[in-house]
Amino acid sequence: MTFSRAACLAAAAALAAGCGRATLEARGRAAAVVEAEGWAPIEPSDPLGTRRRSLADAEKKAVEQVAGVYVAARTRVEQDAVIEQRVLSRVEGYIDSYQVLGRRRQDGFLKTRIRAVVSLGKLDDELRGSGLRPAGPPGAPRVAVLLSPGSLAAPALRAAFAGQGFVVVEDTAAADLLVEGRAEVHDVANDYVPELRSARARVEVEAIDQDSGRVLGRAGRDASAADVSAELAEAKALAAAGELAGKGLASALSAELKTRDQILVRISGLSGFERVRAVADALRLEPDIQDVVLERYADGRADFRVATRRLTAERLGALLASEKGLRLSPQDVKPFALTLQAR
Repeated sequence: MTFSRAACLAAAAALAAGCGRATLEARGRAAAVVEAEGWAPIEPSDPLGTRRRSLADAEKKAVEQVAGVYVAARTRVEQDAVIEQRVLSRVEGYIDSYQVLGRRRQDGFLKTRIRAVVSLGKLDDELRGSGLRPAGPPGAPRVAVLLSPGSLAAPALRAAFAGQGFVVVEDTAAADLLVEGRAEVHDVANDYVPELRSARARVEVEAIDQDSGRVLGRAGRDASAADVSAELAEAKALAAAGELAGKGLASALSAELKTRDQILVRISGLSGFERVRAVADALRLEPDIQDVVLERYADGRADFRVATRRLTAERLGALLASEKGLRLSPQDVKPFALTLQAR
């Protein structure tokens, strides 16, 4: 028998006892079964509150385990506060069910160990809604935008890159890519509505890889706008041209980086989320791999997005197969896709 969270709390309140030790299963849903231990200081005057706090900490750690595999390593470091506030503060929404495996008192703490079913669909929705899992290029490259000083096109360029999954930074030294270029704008005659002022802008930009100095892509876009003053018309035209140029360049870069740097690793037959996490950990320890993100896990199949500039899919398959603890066998190898079977 599987107990829901509400049922367990009700039972704890009524009986001061934990849930039963029945086996929890994901039952084919997009869910992960993980074990976690929560701690809470023992308050003799509030035994029920101590139990609840210990249980809540265990639930939080269960969700944190899963979120750690679903979010890129760089994102976890840079957005730790956001993850804490937006995701880990509402763990009850992601735990479908759980069972208490045991409780023990140690060094003034009550320690509660649980096995929890964490909803991957709900967690993924929250991570994407918070901007923590953008469907962007591998490795979530940092981008710094350098345009002519004070250009009103720069904010629109930055927004366009952020909207496509790039991490926009102000510090050029911390950027992986520099987006440089020029923006120009001039007044044009408005023959249709004489009382309005019109302007036409053009933004030309290129993306430069900081490591190699190579130009990875270029884009140039034009846009027009009209308003009651020349200043407003020019500002609108620059913003529109900046947005169009940013979207065009970001889209081209994302496609280029995915085909060049990303390998889809699909593994079937993984019996539990612990094995999924073991694969992710093994991949992240490989020095030639930049980042690893779990894209999907359901029905025993996990899809990983692996960012690497040196490893081929064939070589990556050989490395995974050589890890005896993972027990994986390559089934199909394509230039940017690798399929394996868990034994």
